[in-house]
Amino acid sequence: MEGYDFDGVVSEGIKPGPNDVIITGRTLEESYFTLQFLKENNIWCPVFFNTSEFEYKSTKSSALHKAKVIQLLGIQKFYEDTIEQALIIREFTPCEVILVNKEGEKACE
Repeated sequence: MEGYDFDGVVSEGIKPGPNDVIITGRTLEESYFTLQFLKENNIWCPVFFNTSEFEYKSTKSSALHKAKVIQLLGIQKFYEDTIEQALIIREFTPCEVILVNKEGEKACE
């Protein structure tokens, strides 16, 4: 099982497999649009939304949410597009974080 960020990764065309998961910094308040995008693009895997309220979420809180879920699920590889979040995830998990660029291509490991 691998993990994928939504914005900048899945939204840019990197598709997770059916046994993978999406761990997004988006909140439950933003879930409708996220789930609609996934349905329209025939992506059917579990999605873990940020449990913070929309008005309180930040880059750091989103990264910590992702790190927590990665740890809970034992994910070994995670695709992320935000350098700051990738560094936080690397700090709090043993997970390999693959940094992708805005065109959805692998930028570095």
